[in-house]
Amino acid sequence: MSLDNSSCNLASLNLMKFLRDDDTFDADTFVKAVELIITAMDISITFADFPTEAIGETTHNFRQLGIGY
Repeated sequence: MSLDNSSCNLASLNLMKFLRDDDTFDADTFVKAVELIITAMDISITFADFPTEAIGETTHNFRQLGIGY
């Protein structure tokens, strides 16, 4: 569910990039990547232009960020 007059900002990470040679998952690097991408998305919202003032205000107030895996 999304809020009226808002935007949903999406990013994705390729989970295969976190697979080690021994087929274990590199969770520490994954956590760092998620933290970095959320920070980058937050910065992009701060400086983005939106089609209407209402969309910009709601997006800034609620910052709906989505990460797909």
